[in-house]
Amino acid sequence: MNRIIIKAATPDDCGDLFAWRNDLLTRQVSKNSGPVDWETHVAWFAAALASPDRSIYIGYSESKKIGSIRFDRTHDSQDALLVSIMIAPAERGRGNGKALLRSGIATLPDATLKAEIATENLASQRIFKACGFEQILDDGGGGFLRYRRVPDAPSGP
Repeated sequence: MNRIIIKAATPDDCGDLFAWRNDLLTRQVSKNSGPVDWETHVAWFAAALASPDRSIYIGYSESKKIGSIRFDRTHDSQDALLVSIMIAPAERGRGNGKALLRSGIATLPDATLKAEIATENLASQRIFKACGFEQILDDGGGGFLRYRRVPDAPSGP
């Protein structure tokens, strides 16, 4: 199993997240599938780092950045966190997604987590299911499946 360490994102991570976010495959499975320009990204990233309702972490395998995991407070009845992962294009297909998600879950063992995953993103669906997420809603024609993980759900081997 891949060992991933996560660290809070810093302003120095802005360029990596910009490149990963604008990768064609990443865009194809994102709610906003268009490219993001640099100025928009920089403003979003600065606001994200300052927000008490959003946490962004960078995953490392040894000293190499492999992706990011983000938690957004939903302010719903469960006060859940919406989780999303993004794997650096060069790091896909190596088990990093599952390891990154498990590392993120370990930092929030008492949180109810939710995810919205594109119906065509089968790899992410497998990763989230393997980490204890259950599908709670179909896409209803919107193109995204909804998943939930309650505290103490098993996160797989």
